[in-house]
Amino acid sequence: RTTLGQCGGIIMAITVIFTFVLLQSTFAHADQRSAHTPAYYLAKVFEIGKDIGHAETLQAILMQESRGVKRAVGNPGAPLHMRSFGLMQVQLVAARSILTRHPTLLSEYFPNRSLKSVSNQELANLLLDNDDANIIIASHHFKLYYDLSHGNWARAVAAYNVGIGGVKRIANPAAFPYVKAVQRWKSNTVRPFNTLNGLSLTEENWFQTMYQRLTQNNNNKGTKNG
Repeated sequence: RTTLGQCGGIIMAITVIFTFVLLQSTFAHADQRSAHTPAYYLAKVFEIGKDIGHAETLQAILMQESRGVKRAVGNPGAPLHMRSFGLMQVQLVAARSILTRHPTLLSEYFPNRSLKSVSNQELANLLLDNDDANIIIASHHFKLYYDLSHGNWARAVAAYNVGIGGVKRIANPAAFPYVKAVQRWKSNTVRPFNTLNGLSLTEENWFQTMYQRLTQNNNNKGTKNG
């Protein structure tokens, strides 16, 4: 007899397989597709995460949090400060924490502004509209949790989901469902995807080349349509 746990595992396996096939299809025809696909964002997260650290984990978090869907909003019926925004599902409190710790980012996103002068709505709009900002803030956020967890990967991943305070109440972070889900995405989707597309931590120009190809393709389409 199939248990509920086995059914859940089967459903997750089917989801991972379907997503991987979709990603393969996306990159198999990259020249005929626009940007802003899940595969495009996996490549973008890899490029940013490679510089900040923990690229594969951040790619797996992307898939767990939003499946690479732009402008995703988590908990949309809640007050603004309790929602999570964008590709990496960043909360406003996390964004403010990172912008406080990295004032150069604040200057880049809100020139000549203090963080106190930036409203929650402005910050939410940044996280929804600026993909790079969303990924960069999330990457620094995870790195902060990783450092606070003294290099304990499972604790850092759990903290990304429940906060650094919440993770203290988890006896075994490695067995926490969110952590196990991220690990599955990492093993079953991210690593095969990176291998399939020649992504490695020493491949510096791959994303730039892919982005230029997609941009050129979009420009060509615009010329034809015009």
